[in-house]
Amino acid sequence: AENGTETANDTMGFRTFLVASFNLVALLHRNKARAAISLEEILQQCEQSGMTAEDCQTLIGSNGHVSDITVVSAHHGGDAEDYFQVELFVDYRGYVLGRPPDFDARVTYPYEWRGDPSHQIGTRPVGPWDCKGLIDTECCEVIETDVPDPDINGNYLSCVMEEAFYEDPITNQLFGVYVNPVDMSIHYLTADHLNNLEDREEGVRSALISDINATIGDKNCPKAMLQKIHASFLHSMRGVPKARSFPKYTKNAIRNMNNAGIDILDVTTDADLQYALPLMQMVVDSVSKNGGLHRLADTKDGYVVLQLPATNTSIHVVGHYRSASDPTREPDDLVKCLTENADNLSACQDMLDGVKVITVHPRSITDNFYNQVVIPIDYRGVVLGSQPNYDGEVTYKFEWRGNEADGLGVRRVGPWDCKGLTDVQCCDKVQTSVPDLDTEGNFIDCWFEESFYKDPFTKKISKIFYNDATGAVEYASNEDVASFQLREEKARTKLMSDIDSVLHMTNCSKDTLWSLYARIRHAVRGNAEVQGDPQIIRDVLNLHSGNTLDVTQNVFLQTVLPKISKVLSTTTMRNVTPNENIVVVVVDNNSTRDVSRIGGSA
Repeated sequence: AENGTETANDTMGFRTFLVASFNLVALLHRNKARAAISLEEILQQCEQSGMTAEDCQTLIGSNGHVSDITVVSAHHGGDAEDYFQVELFVDYRGYVLGRPPDFDARVTYPYEWRGDPSHQIGTRPVGPWDCKGLIDTECCEVIETDVPDPDINGNYLSCVMEEAFYEDPITNQLFGVYVNPVDMSIHYLTADHLNNLEDREEGVRSALISDINATIGDKNCPKAMLQKIHASFLHSMRGVPKARSFPKYTKNAIRNMNNAGIDILDVTTDADLQYALPLMQMVVDSVSKNGGLHRLADTKDGYVVLQLPATNTSIHVVGHYRSASDPTREPDDLVKCLTENADNLSACQDMLDGVKVITVHPRSITDNFYNQVVIPIDYRGVVLGSQPNYDGEVTYKFEWRGNEADGLGVRRVGPWDCKGLTDVQCCDKVQTSVPDLDTEGNFIDCWFEESFYKDPFTKKISKIFYNDATGAVEYASNEDVASFQLREEKARTKLMSDIDSVLHMTNCSKDTLWSLYARIRHAVRGNAEVQGDPQIIRDVLNLHSGNTLDVTQNVFLQTVLPKISKVLSTTTMRNVTPNENIVVVVVDNNSTRDVSRIGGSA
């Protein structure tokens, strides 16, 4: 019966291979008949047809594209074969970064450790582990020392290395990153880094293959050699799915030697090592023959894909991988200086010539405009939400201290889902949901603030916008911003003319005033000179019971509207011009908490 089962499985596997091969040939033939199929279309076909990464690479090459597929493994849950492995996200030198996007060097294990009851420890949560400043092998030693007992299946908690990438939330491009162990700052890998790295790692892999080959037949193998092979294999095969299952064999051999109190092992009589070492050698050799872990060149695009579980060997495209060779990804010298001299910003005075410095303080309930909900928008006034999600969610930082007389009292308000809404539409949504006065006699109000993308490593800020057609957030171009500014200038001129007309109306409809209010609130977004004035117009309209209003006799409108018109005539939109450089310094309790820079390009 067992032989019959094996034969059936082999037959089914052969059929699956034939079907997959037929599908690949069919796609190759179909695509040759088509003109210039794009790389993105090919990747979509790879996903939909259930291709492996290797077959997808073949399909890409057959269409004349030069591209690299980097395969990373997926953690498949507590019942998967590799459930006992802790993932360490490391840089190219082995320093632990932690999971993106925080890169806080914390390492976690997502399940309970089901310890063997015979060891008197049992099932329990384990971790997290702080591995800041540690390399992969040091961090792994901390973890394995902390959890010394096998689980109910006889497996020990072990480590697997994954190379860390940062995903740009706007473009979804993936960038290699590394940590500076001196100050623990994170930086982008450049094309030079990758080219030099691959040269060095080729030498490391060659030495590893030589060590493994010598060890397979060694009857007097020192424990130190097994430790060297184990550490080198873990690091040099980081992120390689087919390498994940082998380090446990070298680690178990080292553990058994420790338990037996011996420093020399006859590898030729160790069945596990005789099984694993040749396979480890083959994996290392295949990586070298395939161009190494970093095969990117200036002429190539790179894509990172997840290799799904063994029961389904198809791929899922994670993202587009680029080396950070463009200058926008390079560190900013001024920001670096200000960050390093947080307690003495005057040390950077020589670099501040022609740079405007804006100091920002965190919000407080004692601020004049504490009652305003900050709505993050793009340069056109469409709600974005906050980095990194840009999901259109708007929040109010404090409790709303509702007046007890209105029956609602003190409470948390929000959040509000404003994805795809304009600034004014979102504000209406907020104010409708919180209709009561607070204990200071103020209604809830709104403050429109442009939301940028701030690179977490270079601290550079870029303009972004919500694309209504795709529902995605994208980088704004200088041309788009300039074109929008021209349209806004015309709208601002028309608005000032309409304000002047309304100021002389004795029988102005409230509909006209509501429309004017919405246009004003949008036009003065981000302008602190009139921060509370749109709300005054709204209060006047809400408190007036009739359908028309004598504007000439309303002292509030006669005060606010001319002020707004004057501001509109003397200011322009707060968009960065090509000659403008702005540094934003966030100060909290008299200490610098963050520094960022808005450059001249959008």
